[in-house]
Amino acid sequence: MLETRNFIYQRLMKTGSTSTNKFFKTFAHSMDPDQDDRCNLTHTITIGRKVGLIRHFVYNTAHERVCERENPLNKPIYATIRNPFDWYLSYYLHIKRKELLYKSDLFPKYKVIGLANEYFFGYTDLPDLPTSFESFVKDYTCTKECNIGFFTHFLCDFTLKTSINNLILTRDNVYEIFDNICGIEKFFKLENITEMVRFFYNKGWLYDSPLVKRSLTCFGFHNNNSKTSKLYQKTKPTIDYYDQEMIDLVREKDAFIFERFEYD
Repeated sequence: MLETRNFIYQRLMKTGSTSTNKFFKTFAHSMDPDQDDRCNLTHTITIGRKVGLIRHFVYNTAHERVCERENPLNKPIYATIRNPFDWYLSYYLHIKRKELLYKSDLFPKYKVIGLANEYFFGYTDLPDLPTSFESFVKDYTCTKECNIGFFTHFLCDFTLKTSINNLILTRDNVYEIFDNICGIEKFFKLENITEMVRFFYNKGWLYDSPLVKRSLTCFGFHNNNSKTSKLYQKTKPTIDYYDQEMIDLVREKDAFIFERFEYD
């Protein structure tokens, strides 16, 4: 989660949040007005191109739930969302890259970290990861026994103003619960991320930079060029990774996301 002077951006893993977070860190107004005139010249980031000036932020943690964050000024909270089919594939490739890093001789003590570890694999030991994307979907995230899909569970876990530990989420009640206690003011689709840039630019919450204006029509995303990541990259259209049973499972278990955010 990243807080700026005017708003808070809730990071949701595998929804373009890394690039969006970097974009806001560079071009949104800082929490501290005095820091708006100070630039850090020692770092660069990539948003489709190199940028030399990064604004400082006082508060920035990677994955914090809305229910855990105090917001005394009641700043609006925004987030990005993604098509479930793309999200599951991206998540699977992500944890397989982490698995390679874990097994690498370069990192003999490395433990898989992040939400994949938290939800599936625990914090101390690394059990067998799914051997295929089909197994990941059918046996881990959208099993026939589960009431809602992992993406729906994850989305609620990080955007509701009440911990889901106190809730029983089902396909029937998730709509009402989400409408009543979701802490996100507005979601922006990753597939049309320039809409988000225009939204914040029109509100005057971004610097009037040539790169911001360019991002109104073309928003670039970071690429991980590590050796391990190259072994698990998307090489064909997303839907080609799914068989019909997997498609039906995801559509059934994550029907809420397909319907609420109007995904096909």
